[in-house]
Amino acid sequence: MPNKKDYKTVVAVINALPGHDEEIEQGLGDLALKVKAEPGNITFKPYRNLSESHSYIVYEIYQDETAFLQHVNAHYTRAFNKMLEAAAKGGKSQVLEVSDIL
Repeated sequence: MPNKKDYKTVVAVINALPGHDEEIEQGLGDLALKVKAEPGNITFKPYRNLSESHSYIVYEIYQDETAFLQHVNAHYTRAFNKMLEAAAKGGKSQVLEVSDIL
């Protein structure tokens, strides 16, 4: 198992355009099943943001940068991101790299 400091942790924020919530939720559910099966994935947890309607947050941890890049380049991840072009504000998710402070 890799050292915790080698992990790649990101938070993705998706803001759905009106009328696209169901499409995004279905897409996140399908994506989660595939991502959780990736050998380098440690965590993939999609959430609905209860304080902001039409907003979703995905918490993701990968073993390392290589595992994250394999995820990003997987055909199902590219297909999900293609769907976001018409379903999300700005045509994509906002991906923030984060790290533990404790």
